[in-house]
Amino acid sequence: MYDANLVLDAGRTLTNEAQTTAIEVEGGVLAWLCIKFATLAADGDALNVRLQYRPDGTNYYTCPGGRVEQILGTHDNKFIRQPVFIPAHETKGEETDVRLEYELSEIGTESFVITKAWLEPMLSLAPPPVDQLQAEGLYVELSKGTVALL
Repeated sequence: MYDANLVLDAGRTLTNEAQTTAIEVEGGVLAWLCIKFATLAADGDALNVRLQYRPDGTNYYTCPGGRVEQILGTHDNKFIRQPVFIPAHETKGEETDVRLEYELSEIGTESFVITKAWLEPMLSLAPPPVDQLQAEGLYVELSKGTVALL
């Protein structure tokens, strides 16, 4: 998940419901879901976009925070950047598949252009939790003795 350019989609014109090809990412992390739209040829129709994950290798579910605001035909050149949580895979050590799902209110009558959709890591200045540090081999145990500060 620490790759700064995890592209989910680029250069797509939607006239029908679709899903992107899944990519594998590290689960159990917060990320930014970024989507750039171009000129939209739609009047009354709307586009719903969801970031989905597959924790078990079989079924897809919507990520927490992964439902993007509804895109209307008047939202030309819109940029969305919202926080999402990507849950961990059910099997420890496995990466989680993620994809975008596009759903149109009317199929085949309008078009929505996705310039680019990607995930960015949400990096924190806070140190990772101790259990994560231990699991990744970065843990350094401190001595168990006490020191007087007088």
